[in-house]
Amino acid sequence: MADKGAADGSVGVDHMWKRKLAKLLAETPRPLLLEAVKFLPIDQDDMDDLEAQIEGKRVEWRDVLYSQSGSFKLPISYSIDFAIAIHIYTLANPAVFNVVNKAMFNPARRKPGSRKDLSPELLGCLPYIKFLDAALEALPSSYIWKGEVKRGVQWVYPSPEKHDPRSYFANLQGRQKGGSAHRQIGPLS
Repeated sequence: MADKGAADGSVGVDHMWKRKLAKLLAETPRPLLLEAVKFLPIDQDDMDDLEAQIEGKRVEWRDVLYSQSGSFKLPISYSIDFAIAIHIYTLANPAVFNVVNKAMFNPARRKPGSRKDLSPELLGCLPYIKFLDAALEALPSSYIWKGEVKRGVQWVYPSPEKHDPRSYFANLQGRQKGGSAHRQIGPLS
């Protein structure tokens, strides 16, 4: 079944959906950011908050994104709206990531057939997904992480200065062998 991975939470690639989504994104014109979020399936209060976030970040980040003395150091060719699109995806309120992911991974997201058979929620998310995809593709290579990532582990290290996940997980594994009640959080590689 093509939707098995999305429906039951198993890990794997739904190749039919991947092909269909790539085609849909290619057919979806890339709008401006405010147009891209306009059709997200969120209530009006959340939409007002989202628009305020976008406008606020435009003002706040106008000078700092491109400053070589700042922390972002983005090239001037990178659109401020691209940076904002990535930022709003990470917000807890309104939870854009939740709305988009729910639409993308809902087993009812599509039925066999044409574009009109997509769920209204997914159709509303497509312009933003297209914009976010363009924002991620345009990121400079210095923003692309190619190392190991441990998901779901918050505040596990003693401090930012003592950030050493390999040592932490090795010590955790050692404590487990000694009969401690600690639970292993992730595999050692």
